[in-house]
Amino acid sequence: MSWVQLIRANLCSDRIRTCKVHIPGDFTKFGDGACDLEPLADCYKTVVRQLAEALGIPNEIIAKPPSPDLWPDHKAKDELGADYELLDLILWGIEHWWTPADIAEELEISKDFVEKIFERWRSTEHKRRPPLAPKLSYRTVGHDFRIPRMFGNGNHANGRG
Repeated sequence: MSWVQLIRANLCSDRIRTCKVHIPGDFTKFGDGACDLEPLADCYKTVVRQLAEALGIPNEIIAKPPSPDLWPDHKAKDELGADYELLDLILWGIEHWWTPADIAEELEISKDFVEKIFERWRSTEHKRRPPLAPKLSYRTVGHDFRIPRMFGNGNHANGRG
């Protein structure tokens, strides 16, 4: 039994839209990507920074360069080839079905770079989907057999957790 189960809590993710939804190459599908809640999953990195400023988070935290911390001095910008301000704009264009050529022209950047980001987004789609389960019975748990989430009480459907 995990400590999360012992204290009847829900595991909350710090994953943001830029990383989880669009460029999820820096998380493990059922490792650090596993959680019960993702309150920031629909926010781009630039929006999270604006939210942090509005909440009065110290600037040394806000300004810290994003890093997966897989090795000393590992920085996300070095791995991705751009800072999050640019990536968020590229990903916004992808999300709104702009072509790589249109995104590149609007942002005055290389079409090849936009295509590289688009390919990384496309090739990691499997990380954004639940595992496939063959339909062999009347109800398939997690697909067409679900109970309402009851956060804060151990996720028991009857509310007695």
